[in-house]
Amino acid sequence: MHIREKISKGYEEIVVPDLSKMDTVPCIDALAALSKSSGYNIWVILDHLDVVFKRRYAEEARALRALLQVLYAFTSNHVRLKIFLRDDILEAISSDTEEPLAAMSHITARSAPNLKWTSDSLCVMIMKRLASNPWLKEKYGLDPKRVNDVDYARGNFQQLFAFKYVRQQAFDWIFSLLADGRGVVTPRDLIDLLKKALHIQSLWLQKHPDREEFMTIASIQEAHRDLSKNRKETVLQTEFSHLMHWIRKLERNKERYGKEELAQVFGADADKAISTLQAIGVHPVRP
Repeated sequence: MHIREKISKGYEEIVVPDLSKMDTVPCIDALAALSKSSGYNIWVILDHLDVVFKRRYAEEARALRALLQVLYAFTSNHVRLKIFLRDDILEAISSDTEEPLAAMSHITARSAPNLKWTSDSLCVMIMKRLASNPWLKEKYGLDPKRVNDVDYARGNFQQLFAFKYVRQQAFDWIFSLLADGRGVVTPRDLIDLLKKALHIQSLWLQKHPDREEFMTIASIQEAHRDLSKNRKETVLQTEFSHLMHWIRKLERNKERYGKEELAQVFGADADKAISTLQAIGVHPVRP
């Protein structure tokens, strides 16, 4: 039952205030009063803070630094704050030597463990989705009850994505394609890639009815190009417009660089450019 329904049935005298018309302090006071009267603690959740400000700008660092200081100072027993913040953003704030964040160790000491997706957990996630498809389950003998086992999930992913001419295991190869400058692959990027690749593969199979491959390297590569283009247009150009001069230097040359080659591309700014681009997920250095 929703908390509003519980309050209305058990505590008819309580009026839930219109918080949108209050300043911060009266708003917190109103929430605390509501918490005391209802017997429920209230959590205020702040998420998606990476889209509020332009990334890697001084304004972003100052605002998030102030928010973390409020979090540290906030001591209400009835109203609690919980902030979801990407670890790369927190690292950038905590490593800022020009404007260091006071009490950083105390803030991080109260934080929960980082939510991270590993290669194995991502593989299990994808296989759970694939094993729930009745046609795939029957054709490839997938057992939904066993996909939580990493070895089983990886083995069956390899069965479905049986790529030729790829030395790595199929999932590891796809993971390396998607890994950003910090070596991170998000579930959303992986799901988007495979959805696009499956669409491309289905069109290819319609033109080649004699073939039965569930997936091909070409479909994955085409989907990855589309995903990269979309990420550039929807994320990089909007959130990191002030860094596009470095990104365009990479585009004008080739797709893969050694670290030594980047010194020629970026000149005297090479170290700063590489570290900044890696921090936002662009992978300028490829093996």
